[in-house]
Amino acid sequence: MSDEERAEFKLDVTLLDWDSCFRNHIYGLRYYYLGEDIVNPSDYAQLFQKLNVDCFHDIRVARAATATLEPRSTKSYFKSIASQNNFNAYVKFLTRDSPLAKNEAGAKSV
Repeated sequence: MSDEERAEFKLDVTLLDWDSCFRNHIYGLRYYYLGEDIVNPSDYAQLFQKLNVDCFHDIRVARAATATLEPRSTKSYFKSIASQNNFNAYVKFLTRDSPLAKNEAGAKSV
């Protein structure tokens, strides 16, 4: 900006609270544009203080709940889940109510 523009507009973007700007911008998009029923960002601090939690409370609870789980390979599940018989049964289940299946059934009965 030129010196004339700085004198006229008197806006210093370094003084803006960008976290608050983005938080309110996202809130406005979600609330007004997407129509979501969400809490106003200015109320978060009050909710966290009332509940005695912080932003990462849910993450800590989830990590504590899953701490004893051991990672397993999906190969052990392949034989029971992804077998050819199970796949064929699943496809049959998906297509039994389809309009195409009804047309074929009607054509066979005629």
